[in-house]
Amino acid sequence: SKLTIPQAAFLAGLPQSPISYSPYESTGEMKSEEDIELGIKRSKDVLYNMYRTGVLSQEDYETYKAYDIKQDFLPAENASVTSKGFLYFTALDEATKIMYD
Repeated sequence: SKLTIPQAAFLAGLPQSPISYSPYESTGEMKSEEDIELGIKRSKDVLYNMYRTGVLSQEDYETYKAYDIKQDFLPAENASVTSKGFLYFTALDEATKIMYD
């Protein structure tokens, strides 16, 4: 409920191809303008589908389509190379169980 419609449309478009549509590189750096446009185009497709199915009025669709979503992207940060995610800890737990069971 705290997201704007353009933000929600951007997020809704990510699952189709998260690596392509994310505004960030795997290093945490912001992608180039050209690469960011892929995600923005996808979010506009989502907005169009919302308009086409009657979720948005034409006026709202035009307003949201013109919204500059880039202003909502958080500043780039370098990803920590020492951070370990869910997969690492899951594999570690499974390996520990196998070794000690």
